[in-house]
Amino acid sequence: MCEEQLRMDNFESVREGHSSDEIPPGYKKTEVGIIPEDWEVKRLRDCLVGQPEYGINASAVSYSENLPTYIRITDITDEGRFSSENIASVATDSYHNFLLTDGDVVFARTGASVGKYYRYRPGDGALVFAGFLIRVHPDRSKLLPQFLEAYLGTSPYWNWVRLMSARSGQPGINGKEYSILPVPVTSIAEQAAIAEVLTDVDNLIESLDNLIDKKQAIKKATMQQLLTGRTRLPGFEGEWELKQLGTFACVRSYRVFPASVNPETICIELEHIEQGTGRLCAYSKAAESESSKFLFFSGDILFGRLRPYLKKFWLAKQNGLCSTEIWPLNVSTSDILNNFLFYVVQTEQFLEASGVSYGTHMPRADWKVLRELLIAIPAIEEQRAITSILLDMDAEIEALERQRDKTKQIKQGMMQQLLTGRIRLLDKEAV
Repeated sequence: MCEEQLRMDNFESVREGHSSDEIPPGYKKTEVGIIPEDWEVKRLRDCLVGQPEYGINASAVSYSENLPTYIRITDITDEGRFSSENIASVATDSYHNFLLTDGDVVFARTGASVGKYYRYRPGDGALVFAGFLIRVHPDRSKLLPQFLEAYLGTSPYWNWVRLMSARSGQPGINGKEYSILPVPVTSIAEQAAIAEVLTDVDNLIESLDNLIDKKQAIKKATMQQLLTGRTRLPGFEGEWELKQLGTFACVRSYRVFPASVNPETICIELEHIEQGTGRLCAYSKAAESESSKFLFFSGDILFGRLRPYLKKFWLAKQNGLCSTEIWPLNVSTSDILNNFLFYVVQTEQFLEASGVSYGTHMPRADWKVLRELLIAIPAIEEQRAITSILLDMDAEIEALERQRDKTKQIKQGMMQQLLTGRIRLLDKEAV
């Protein structure tokens, strides 16, 4: 068992003995919650080098390796990391004044993402921060950037964000307001110890993310080989048959009103299906819906026809209702497995054909096009062998994702405890 996992297991056993409703000896109640008596609550402005700064007011240009990368609110993930997807550059001559340096932390100052944060890492490259971001530079003799970053992931911070941004019109927090953010502060030694533990957990999460990405890439390559017949499994021979999709599958377009079915019947909307994974992340009940829905049955493949490039698909495990923007695909012949069709809809061939859509603002897949799509079909026993391999791969990926999500939950609990001093990593004499 790795060191990070041991730390988390120890944390969980310690956490059980604490109650958030009482003030233990040696602790005090403050505006950020209960903290040790030897900790202080300071305003962010008292822990900074200089004042909060607003980003550059410049338009983004196409990404170029010869220009610095632009970091905007949309380039920051919910976990406070820089996203390298859809990156852009900035070409304004004055960009040098807005380059992030090691230790900088930026905050989103407006819109629905107000409160979002990012700590600059030199490994992310040269980044110029945009005008809707505010930069602060912690004084390392008072507040470590890693400690501040960790605190920004806790509920006391987000409660403060909600209170500060609850104003008329668009929510927002300006630089002056961010400067009065209350931050619980302990000694630099204890801050460093806390940051080290949380960094270890972050590294574990990152390693799991990398492993998941690797497994997903392997699955994609395996699908490409097995579902086209380029690679044959041992023991199988013979030609595959080319069939048009519409000859063995159809769209169930049986509309019903939710009031006409059991109110507990599950109802699937597009937002309930994870993008690109084939998994359900939530669902509602028929009692919560009013507009007409499509009826689907266990074994149907649900495919999001609205914006098909979002790659939303799910193999139904039970009967239910779904949005009319979702196709319930039904296999209409006994010599083709539902599971096989489930993996067919994940192929580049199918997704490319679904992209031949109508509508520009709200593109929708066209069944008249898709039903003509030629699919290579093996004998049912080979279908069964292929889908068995792919199902095993999916199960392995799901297990890793559960482990990662559990680790994230544990980290969140660790942050709540460590960043309020409920659990101490150093003896009081060492602090």
